[in-house]
Amino acid sequence: MVIALLVAVGILLLCNIMSARAERRHRLIADLPASKTSGVFVGLVEISGRIESESPLTSNLAKTRCVWYRWSVSESWSRQEMETTTDSEGHSTSHYVMRHGSEVVAHGGDLRPSFMLRDDHGTLRILPLGADIRPLRVFHVTCTPSDPRYFAMGPAHELASSDHQRVFEETALLVEANVCVIGQARERTDAAALEIARDANAPVFVISIKDEHAVATGYGWNALAWALGGLAALITGACLLPNAGIPQEHVMPLVVGAISTYLFVWFLCWLMVAYNSLIELRHRVRQAWANVDVQLKRRTDLIPNLVQMVEGLSHHEQDVQVELAHLRTQLVATAPGQPGPDPSSCAPALRILAERYPALTADHAFATLASTLEDCEERVALANTYYNDIATFLNTRLQTGFGILFTSMGGFQVQPLLQSGSFPRRPEPAVPTGSAQ
Repeated sequence: MVIALLVAVGILLLCNIMSARAERRHRLIADLPASKTSGVFVGLVEISGRIESESPLTSNLAKTRCVWYRWSVSESWSRQEMETTTDSEGHSTSHYVMRHGSEVVAHGGDLRPSFMLRDDHGTLRILPLGADIRPLRVFHVTCTPSDPRYFAMGPAHELASSDHQRVFEETALLVEANVCVIGQARERTDAAALEIARDANAPVFVISIKDEHAVATGYGWNALAWALGGLAALITGACLLPNAGIPQEHVMPLVVGAISTYLFVWFLCWLMVAYNSLIELRHRVRQAWANVDVQLKRRTDLIPNLVQMVEGLSHHEQDVQVELAHLRTQLVATAPGQPGPDPSSCAPALRILAERYPALTADHAFATLASTLEDCEERVALANTYYNDIATFLNTRLQTGFGILFTSMGGFQVQPLLQSGSFPRRPEPAVPTGSAQ
């Protein structure tokens, strides 16, 4: 009885731990805004795009171009096995029963060490090793020995009790397929860029053909399944109490007490996960705000180099210098809700200069200046947008459900949003097409 009780407690604790773990991942992904390739920062990010590879693989069964694939061959079998049963009086009887099943008789796969993910803002390198990959099924065929593929694509010998039926299945991440990647971004060692790779300290690393909502929902259902699985195991164990010699009048109070205790422990775990998720969300809001400052500082550091680009310009040099000096003053962003200037874009001013001095459109220095500044402004705009998105997630959590209680207990505050509208998400070209000379 003691051993059985310890095993039961261990199973229930395992179910609660796994449910809390899945719920944490569900909340983490649901509260993580999507980033663009040019707006990715070091840390946990979510990004969607199209797979690209200069040297893709060819899958084994479907012969498709991919960067990752797994294949398997399963063979079904049927055989008679001896089964022994014991009745309530302790009498044992043996008889034969027919068993059915399947066995993997061959399998394999391969992956590229890295591939590129492209969206409408650029590319980002992905290292898929160690990721939880949710691929697309590209091949699924059931055949018999009369099919040439039966032995050509599988083992030459059948199982001893084979049903003479094999299932060939293959999954893959196809080139040009759209995927969602959620993982830790880090700096590359071979280039001044970022990449997403496995990190032992990262809570999740997923590459999925489904979107972020589907991935988060999957973890949510997983959390519910573990919780209900523990409850089902508890109820099953309660049904066995009369066979353990416990009086019938004590069975129902024990069952009610055990179920109540299990649900109470599960609720405490859920509250802990909900509170910790708010802590993590608040840290990511602060990180997003710091990233706005980083992007403004990066743009300011580029100004001296940009000044050198326009030193050779004569009539319009002063106007360009004025705009660059204005940018130089935008080193630190004003915190949301605090008095002070918002960072602004110089793209409208550059367009006015180009219209005022048509000769600028043919000048290489001005073209380089416009392109560089637009890239900087796009990074600032993406950082602003990301901050607003993550702050909105936090505000929504704090103003719904148990978040209202956590707001007063945990010192959480609703975050004001950045209101500056001078940075478009996709900056328009600095020089209008019609003004090119």
